[in-house]
Amino acid sequence: MLDLDEILKCKEHEAPYLICNFRAKKGTDVLLSELTVICPVDQQIETISNELPLNELENLYFPIADKIFRCEKCFREAEILDTAITKKKVTIFLSCPEHGRLITREISPIIYDKIRFLWDTKDIKEEKEQIY
Repeated sequence: MLDLDEILKCKEHEAPYLICNFRAKKGTDVLLSELTVICPVDQQIETISNELPLNELENLYFPIADKIFRCEKCFREAEILDTAITKKKVTIFLSCPEHGRLITREISPIIYDKIRFLWDTKDIKEEKEQIY
């Protein structure tokens, strides 16, 4: 199984990147992705190209969401304010609860529905696990 933290890690600081932009298109057995990532240590931005195997993608949706829906300054979970959806991209507008700053993310519609659903239902899943 792929470890997204190992794939998306700053080589200089060994810190896991956060994802600012995620462009993707499906190949025959891989998801071809181009990511704009940011290092939380020095705020340096990089572009990374990856091939994510489609058969492992289901296990990567939540870790991808966790790297998108966070503030790059403090790592806190950001509040989703709004989304703008077109055929080519989904623009997500977030707000950091710590800084109150507006954060914008752009991702491919190919993965948006999956990561948004998993992110929105994560708290419900945690509550069910505590009940049992």
